[in-house]
Amino acid sequence: MAEIVKPDCYRCHGKNVKLRRKIIGNGSSQVVWWCLDCELGAVVNCPPLKHLDILAFISKWEVGINDLPVIKDYSAQVLCAVCGKPNTEYHHWAPQSYYKLGGADWFKYPGAYLCKYHHHLWHAIVTPTLTTFKVPDKEIDNG
Repeated sequence: MAEIVKPDCYRCHGKNVKLRRKIIGNGSSQVVWWCLDCELGAVVNCPPLKHLDILAFISKWEVGINDLPVIKDYSAQVLCAVCGKPNTEYHHWAPQSYYKLGGADWFKYPGAYLCKYHHHLWHAIVTPTLTTFKVPDKEIDNG
């Protein structure tokens, strides 16, 4: 694995750049380079680091992703349309895998934000042969 170089901030050219994390809508973390001087992403468009790069940093510095300070938390921004819990993802009612049936307009079908439990439940009921989702025995912890 190549040595990973900490960037300077592309905006203010500062060197006070650190790893930080954003918590996205589904509750997962993304690790980004963050400038502590201008309080913005240090790399153009603030892309998340690749998984292998994050693993290299964690092993080198002996820290975990959850040890990184959170700069933004979007996990409670949109709640599940069924139960009102956070940590959701947008779910299309017409799955992309049915492209041959629905044509190129599959993405125009409506959908809703669902928590992990209701997403799995929807697939178990509506598309049982399409996926490996099983009917959940109990609600999945959404944090």
